[in-house]
Amino acid sequence: MGILSRIIRRNEESDDEKELRLYNKQRAKEERISDATGKAVFVVDDVFSIGGRGTVAVGTVTEGTFSVGDKVTIDSEQSTETVITALEQFRKQCDIVYEGDNAGMLLKDITRSHIHKGDLILK
Repeated sequence: MGILSRIIRRNEESDDEKELRLYNKQRAKEERISDATGKAVFVVDDVFSIGGRGTVAVGTVTEGTFSVGDKVTIDSEQSTETVITALEQFRKQCDIVYEGDNAGMLLKDITRSHIHKGDLILK
């Protein structure tokens, strides 16, 4: 490899560095989940805004249960408290979701900038 190629590649992230960064990110996420043991935990996979209704977080309940009216905390860069105003599973409204369920949560007074993929919703 020539000198010019080495200089150009120096600014790029190597495959090993990228793998280590992703591993550390996943490990930090797992530590946040284990810190929440004994609580209800919802891992956010995607976020949508619905005009006239609010913001919906879609993801999986990994521990515990969530129901409509529960006060929850969004564990992200800045912790935000909110209330679940609706729950939906596969286009069906429901009052409660259990561990292992995929669901969508309509959250009160939350904008799309408050929540991101990988964030945790804790009860």
